[in-house]
Amino acid sequence: MRNEIHFECPRCKQVVTPKLGLNRKGNKPEKLYCPSCGRTIKDFYNAWPGAIAIFVVLAILAYLRFGQP
Repeated sequence: MRNEIHFECPRCKQVVTPKLGLNRKGNKPEKLYCPSCGRTIKDFYNAWPGAIAIFVVLAILAYLRFGQP
């Protein structure tokens, strides 16, 4: 029994088995893409930790600038 997952590509409308793209080190999945047209089907990149860090830094700077009497 084969364990293959098939998706319909949103661009070329073909049912394909997506290819897995790894990061540069080759140890974490980065995206699934269509082997026919190359469109990204699913992106595994998570930007929330960076966005939260930037928000915390901006909040601290705003407090230091405007919050103290």
